[in-house]
Amino acid sequence: MNTTMDIPDDVVATIDVGNDPWGITSLPSGNYIYVTNRGDDNVSVIRTSDNSVTATINVGRNPSSICSLPTGTAVYIVNYADGTISVMQ
Repeated sequence: MNTTMDIPDDVVATIDVGNDPWGITSLPSGNYIYVTNRGDDNVSVIRTSDNSVTATINVGRNPSSICSLPTGTAVYIVNYADGTISVMQ
């Protein structure tokens, strides 16, 4: 870690997700990260406590942008090729 700034700057893990990862978001709690995999039409859910993929969820075609609500109760995914949005709760 950089001693002049309190920011992470060392790679400590590499996590395998799906094909062509594109967008990423975290829940406000910081417990989970969601990654869109454009080439596989799914989203990987990563538990941050151990950097493990805990679920792979199918969504529409070519998921790209992703965001979570500030409450952490829903995640929204843009499915570029379908012209749709998937909502996960």
